[in-house]
Amino acid sequence: MNNKNIDSDCRIESFCTLLQLEGLNINKYILFGLGEGLKTDIIEHKKKSIKYYSLVGRDMDVELRALEVLGVTFHVNINEEKGNILNGLIKRNIDNKKPVLVNLDRYYLEYLPIDRAHFGLHCVIICAYDDKNGMVDVIDPFVKEKQKIKYSILNQAMQVELEYFSPKGILITIGNINNKYLSKESIREAIVSNCKKILANSKLVIEKMERIFYNISLVNNQDYKKILISFQVDYICKLILELEPTGSMYRKLYSEYLLFSADELNLAEIKEQAVKLKKIGGRWKELAISCKNEKECNNKHHYFVYGFKDIIAEEKIIYKQILEYIN
Repeated sequence: MNNKNIDSDCRIESFCTLLQLEGLNINKYILFGLGEGLKTDIIEHKKKSIKYYSLVGRDMDVELRALEVLGVTFHVNINEEKGNILNGLIKRNIDNKKPVLVNLDRYYLEYLPIDRAHFGLHCVIICAYDDKNGMVDVIDPFVKEKQKIKYSILNQAMQVELEYFSPKGILITIGNINNKYLSKESIREAIVSNCKKILANSKLVIEKMERIFYNISLVNNQDYKKILISFQVDYICKLILELEPTGSMYRKLYSEYLLFSADELNLAEIKEQAVKLKKIGGRWKELAISCKNEKECNNKHHYFVYGFKDIIAEEKIIYKQILEYIN
């Protein structure tokens, strides 16, 4: 199966679909913006004795935070039942005409048009089940048509234990939709809060990045040190290039929310900052390509760290300008 860049976020797309099935149409960029979704952070993973890192561009609680702003109640359940999970909450919700959003490991999904590495936070919506044939119908944001998954595959995909990003048996359903009026103040507050959080985190994320490479610099074996540096930079850059949301996609999403907000709040100045932020999204990709193509280990390291700092610094200027205009 050919690899394909992932240019959408399965979680936010699935939440939008779940809301649409319940009668509430909302754009993903509004959901992302109201949920104060934009974030830059570095997550540490460990496999055996080797640590490695990934760059994330979103907050994990975006969707649930946005639902609260919109006045939509929801239910988050942890499926504790082992074995056939279809015997419990999923069937009961579907019988009550409540589609269920679940996390599962995309490694088991043969229909996906991407290389299926283990990743347990892939989101789909289960909308029907068929006991006779042992299948569920799912809506997956990465494919156009509904897909069928065997009960046995679903059980594996939802209950597998991974070293990181395990599915954890999470089931989410929508309760009541109160059609709460989206006020200008709610739109403004979400921007102010998100920009302040990013600015507060900027210094911390740079320090975290510098600490990673400082720790590597303490390694005495020069050959092993080069291997570690190349591995860390190449791994992060690989994710930036193959998982678009890591850098550019979330900036594009938030840019769209800023453009929407500029019209709602009658603040034309914000539009200019939205355009700048969208362009910066592309800078992450450019940085990853230049580092990936660099053969010299030390150059690769310095290009990445300095490029990383430059992008963060540019973004800080944008967020400060937005706060100045909106306050």
